[in-house]
Amino acid sequence: MSAANSLDAQIRPITGRRRIIAAVCVLAMLAMLYWWGWGTGIEVAIRDLVADSGANTSGTVTLAGQMRRLAGNLLFTAVAAVAFCTVRRLACGFAFIRPAKAVESASPVGGPVSGPTSALRRWWDAGFAYCFCMLAGFAAIDVASAVLGTTFHSYPFGTRYESAWAATIYLINMFFAGPTEELVLLGLAVIGLRWVGAPWWLVGTVAVCLRVPFHLYYGWAAFAIAVWPVLAVLLFRRVGMITPMIVAHGMYDVSTSMTSLTVVFGSNWPLVVSGLIVATPVVWLVATIVVRIRDRRGRARAARKGNARRA
Repeated sequence: MSAANSLDAQIRPITGRRRIIAAVCVLAMLAMLYWWGWGTGIEVAIRDLVADSGANTSGTVTLAGQMRRLAGNLLFTAVAAVAFCTVRRLACGFAFIRPAKAVESASPVGGPVSGPTSALRRWWDAGFAYCFCMLAGFAAIDVASAVLGTTFHSYPFGTRYESAWAATIYLINMFFAGPTEELVLLGLAVIGLRWVGAPWWLVGTVAVCLRVPFHLYYGWAAFAIAVWPVLAVLLFRRVGMITPMIVAHGMYDVSTSMTSLTVVFGSNWPLVVSGLIVATPVVWLVATIVVRIRDRRGRARAARKGNARRA
């Protein structure tokens, strides 16, 4: 682990009497934002879970409806961003941009990185790694569904669209799953709880309890999606960056929702774009493995040459 980049190195836990006040404030912000953002969704998800019917996909996606949804997403994201940046400023000493002198040049997937592109590479590595955290969660649902013999219901993507504009705004709204969920359920929860002294096992437990309930429309096997928030906390702890997770989550949701847009746009280009987005993390994984093997072999050759010279 790159110690200088990890959350453990960034967060300065609060002590003394202020710790209780800070804990109350953090929990109050989490509770307010959670109920605002996901309260209704949890009620619907539990109802769908009990009925074992899957989420309702009926109705036409309208431009007016999506514009109202976009306004709500923008407002919620703005409030969540203020809450997150405030807590991180108090806990870490910076709100959004970390001081350059505190950043260590190392990739979150291992290995040293040098040069002007080091920070950018760390950012991309973290984002692509987060894609696999999400995929692991849904793969866990697949496995649990097969073992339990239950139905893995589909996400309620729109099936009918009023117009291409309605579909476009629908895609933008799907991206907002990234900033809304990651700012609150990962960033605010993890940094806030660690700031007030919560141990990592409690942080992970809270992250699971926050993320699982509104996904229960997938069916009884949806509890296995807990793999995702656990891995998310581990990755966030390692890299200390939230924006890669935001973008990765948003693009993941956009790519999956594009599969339902071929009719409204009159062509298969949404499927092509969706496939390219999905394939990118796989290409990154293969490239990372190849580079790691090459670097390891290079170090081994250099070590052999060094030993030969000394001999």
